[in-house]
Amino acid sequence: LAVLLLYPINEAAEAYRIAENDKIVNNGQILSNNVYYMKQTVDNACGTVGLLHALINARNYLTFPNDSYLYNLISNTLTLNPNERAQYLEQDNEIEDIHEDAANQGQSEQIDINNVNTHFICFTHIDGYLYELDGRKNFPINHGLTSFDTLLI
Repeated sequence: LAVLLLYPINEAAEAYRIAENDKIVNNGQILSNNVYYMKQTVDNACGTVGLLHALINARNYLTFPNDSYLYNLISNTLTLNPNERAQYLEQDNEIEDIHEDAANQGQSEQIDINNVNTHFICFTHIDGYLYELDGRKNFPINHGLTSFDTLLI
């Protein structure tokens, strides 16, 4: 249903991000109303935001118990815009506790490989299209047609 990608942020990646943004602003793109996207405004939360993007956009295929964090997050933010969702996450103490518990259970620090600045993003299949969900970007990016069978091809 989704793939999380960790990549290095460098000058070339930033130049591409800006050019891609400008192209979409000028030319537009197909954007399904079923895409759940949030901005990332919390430092070092790209893994959490990427995972939330993957899980929430798979909500039609997964079942979340009514008393679960994800069920409540979806219920409280589904009708909000990406910036309002980010603000909700900023003020959410429960996600901080969940993150801290998970971090204490295993490796949570990046391995220092020459001080590489890295970032997690999510690629997911929604309504027949491959979407890139990167909370650093201004909007989701539609990369074209895909299916569950071709998502990783």
